[in-house]
Amino acid sequence: MLPNVREEMVKSISLVVPLQRVTNQLIMEILQHSDAKGKITLKFKIVDAVENLAVDLFSRNTRINITEEFINYLRATDGIEFKLN
Repeated sequence: MLPNVREEMVKSISLVVPLQRVTNQLIMEILQHSDAKGKITLKFKIVDAVENLAVDLFSRNTRINITEEFINYLRATDGIEFKLN
C-alpha cells in the first residue's frame, strides 16, 4: 500500500493473536517492528480457542505508524492475523 494513502486512510490496525502466542517477547517484537510515534491505534483480539473466548483490547497511550517492515513482520509471523481499519 502506498505510504501516503496508508497514512490518510488507516485509523487503526487490529491484530488477532492466539492466547498461547502472547508473551513478553511477542510484545517487544511488535513494538520493535512498528514505529511507536504515529497516529494509528493499535488493537488486539486475544483468542483462546480451547475455551472459545476472545478479548478485545486497545492501547490508549501507544499509537504507531505502519511501515512496510511492520506489515512484512506480521505476514511472516505464524498465528497472527491483522486487519487495517
